[in-house]
Amino acid sequence: MPEQLRYDAKAISELPLARRGDQLITVGQVTTAETDQSPTRINRVNRQRIALIGADASDVPLGTAITAVTGAMDGMNLPVGHRWAFAGQASDQADSFRQLSLGLLASVILMYMVLSILYENWLQPALILSALPLATVGAFGGLLLFGQHLGIVAFIGLIGLFGMVGKNAILLVDRANHLRTTGLDRTAALEEAGASRLRPIIMTSVVLIVSMLPVALKLGEGGETRAAIGAVLVGGMATSTVLSLLYVPVAYTYFDSLGRLVGSLVSWRPRLPFRRPRVAAQPASRLREMPAPIAGGAPSRAEVALERAGLGVRPRRARRERLEAYHRTHWEPERHNGHAN
Repeated sequence: MPEQLRYDAKAISELPLARRGDQLITVGQVTTAETDQSPTRINRVNRQRIALIGADASDVPLGTAITAVTGAMDGMNLPVGHRWAFAGQASDQADSFRQLSLGLLASVILMYMVLSILYENWLQPALILSALPLATVGAFGGLLLFGQHLGIVAFIGLIGLFGMVGKNAILLVDRANHLRTTGLDRTAALEEAGASRLRPIIMTSVVLIVSMLPVALKLGEGGETRAAIGAVLVGGMATSTVLSLLYVPVAYTYFDSLGRLVGSLVSWRPRLPFRRPRVAAQPASRLREMPAPIAGGAPSRAEVALERAGLGVRPRRARRERLEAYHRTHWEPERHNGHAN
């Protein structure tokens, strides 16, 4: 049909189908024409039909847009067999957050394993890792201060921040342990560790904060994309440096007391009602006088001869001389002939 008649319902109904004698049967005689909407293309995901609804969240954080869409879609009464789900950037962000959460958990586990090997202790690495949540306070505060939002870039900065914050706790704990090996008690070692490690901790933290300020302030071309990681590092290092200097020494005392308590519980053994009496230690002189026993505990011929001669008891000077003479005449020849061990 011509282009102008393809969308004309009357022209389509007059199309001939068949001829019955002299009568011509048209489309309109055997059909009913209705106007309806139908998709120009059918999309499928996992062999299911889908309908895509797209929107651009301009000047609105992606998380805020996701929350608004979730509330609107949950309020709809969808027909039976229909469901909705996010796609596009919302789905990619959720999947990225899931993968980054697993990466953060793996990094914490690896940190604990490495510290356990280095310290040869299972409790002090837990003390160091307990200071990591102090960084999240400053991280979220930095995002709020610099007007950034928690996204994939900020999450990556949070993972790096955990490794940097653990450094402050490691310096304090390692110094305190070294001072305790020199003879200082726990309190004096912690006070000395805080005073001696204050300067290096502040110097390293200030250098990192100053170096990341241009990134957080969006300076340079493309600063919008990486400003979130700078805000996380600046805020997290600022608060964790101050809080770790207060938290780690206090937590060290509690973890140390817990370690002593666990050690005493593990080393405790019940007292048995019947115990084998301990054999009194023999003097070195008597041990040298007695010949070595044969394997299995059986006495040698020299030992039997000594018992018969009355030299089995602790000898005096005269008996010692007799014992030495007996050894020279009987024991030494037997040993050289291979009859004694």
